[in-house]
Amino acid sequence: MEYYECYGEIVSDGHLKIPEEIVKKISNEHKVRLIILSNENDKKTQLDALSKMNGLLSDINNDELNNFDEALKKRISLKGRVLEL
Repeated sequence: MEYYECYGEIVSDGHLKIPEEIVKKISNEHKVRLIILSNENDKKTQLDALSKMNGLLSDINNDELNNFDEALKKRISLKGRVLEL
């Protein structure tokens, strides 16, 4: 199974439109599994996550927090990567 991440949109006839470069990578002979994440409440979701993280990290000193931030920056971005098993 290959993994692609992109943004799409629902067009007026109800179909999902995804970028052409992703379409070219997917064979017409296979079904695909979709996970749809709507960003309608993206700001609220981010604020909720930030609030939870603040509680989890409240007893960590500044040096430990900086190390944590750097580790996240290095590991969090999967955009454009293909994961293979």
